[in-house]
Amino acid sequence: MTQLWFNPHHYAWIPGTMFGAAALFMGGLAVWLVPQGRAKVFIVRTWLGLWIVALGLLMTGAFALVADQPFGVWFGFLQPGMVGVFVLGGDLLVILKKYREVAQQRGDSLRSS
Repeated sequence: MTQLWFNPHHYAWIPGTMFGAAALFMGGLAVWLVPQGRAKVFIVRTWLGLWIVALGLLMTGAFALVADQPFGVWFGFLQPGMVGVFVLGGDLLVILKKYREVAQQRGDSLRSS
């Protein structure tokens, strides 16, 4: 068996918890700011940054699986990475659509005034 990257009994929870907390915070900001059409550049760039982190977690987990690390090591990276890639990727499309709708509504209200 290969050398363990870390003790999975003590540290396997850290990647998913840290990523989940960051995604929860950004989700709250998005729910608050996107319907108002505010902070578009910050929200979109940070969301993309989180998506890239999720992609990195996914690749790290896949590499750990191929490198024959135990379940607690590779699953601690692979699971939050996979969920993050699909959920954050899909939600980014929703966020961009909502920003377009808000911009359209503002344009319509300016034209009718």
